[in-house]
Amino acid sequence: MFKKEIQTAPKSKLKSSVQRSLRQSLLTTYPLLHRYIDEILPKKGSLSAMKLPDRCTLYVLDGGEPLFFQQDTTTLLPHLRLVHRFPAAFPSIRIDRGAIRFVLSGATLMAPRPDVRRRTGCRAAC
Repeated sequence: MFKKEIQTAPKSKLKSSVQRSLRQSLLTTYPLLHRYIDEILPKKGSLSAMKLPDRCTLYVLDGGEPLFFQQDTTTLLPHLRLVHRFPAAFPSIRIDRGAIRFVLSGATLMAPRPDVRRRTGCRAAC
């Protein structure tokens, strides 16, 4: 009801050299993708780029399946459909059941500090 239509530029097919560099940058950013990269980006598949508002680019496979998006020249971020399709290919964390409500509301996740005193033998507050 209140959604606005997103104005996109027409799809532009990527050259094979750009696809290879994109594939290599994905593997360096997400090393767990090595096992699934041929399913995600087939070598004979056609990859297209869609320009979105706010300098975003959405990379789409020839069937219209969104794979990754990129804002400006930052790192490639996986589309949520891809994360759900290959959950073992991306890093994940576990949180306590009681914290889920707060994390979904935007709370910051914090990890416990490693115990420095035990490693260095320091008895006072270091």
